Amino acid sequence: MYSPMHRVRTSGVDEFHLLPNLKHLDRWVCWREEPDEGGTRKVPVNVDSRSGNSYRISYLNPDNWYTYHEAKEIVKTYDSVDGLQVVIDDSKDDFVIVDFDNCIDPKTGRIDGAAKQYLRQSDTYAELSPSGTGFHLVFRGDIPRQGWTAETDTIDLEAYDTYLLTVTENHLVGSSFEARRNDDLLDRIFTENDISWRELFFDSSKTDTQLGGPIADTG
Repeated sequence: MYSPMHRVRTSGVDEFHLLPNLKHLDRWVCWREEPDEGGTRKVPVNVDSRSGNSYRISYLNPDNWYTYHEAKEIVKTYDSVDGLQVVIDDSKDDFVIVDFDNCIDPKTGRIDGAAKQYLRQSDTYAELSPSGTGFHLVFRGDIPRQGWTAETDTIDLEAYDTYLLTVTENHLVGSSFEARRNDDLLDRIFTENDISWRELFFDSSKTDTQLGGPIADTG
């Protein structure tokens, strides 16, 4: 169980020890950061080995997927990419992601109370987001989980079992090195935050565009 602290810290644990089951998937891609309406978005890309330049791809196309080690090598080799992502698909795996945003002060590591309680009780792998202002929980589970909280809610989170996870490997102190089951907590997260199901409001083929997610229809 996560240590009862008001601040979060990364552990510095070597990446070799982290998320061993997730890294067995052969659905890894790379991403680069692009400006988007006053903010940024993490766009899936591949790299032209001759020029070193990256170009947009569709993460839905298996031809664009790598193993973890192949994608990791691309990130280390080319400056035109910024990090790793992995495709989560409930028809092929049992990973469930809960993505908490805007709940951590990146300068002090102080975490909001509601998000802190879920982190403490999660008993699964947790890592800092790329911005340092949020964190990801990676669970194992076979119950459908796909939705997000309303903008008016006091906590900002998304939960999904079919999408694209940005993996930072910035493991949080006190959390597990691997994804674990915690169906009771997942049920509570959905119930306590009145999470809406994406499929009730959006055409699933347009979800990425409508929710401001990764580019899914290029390449």
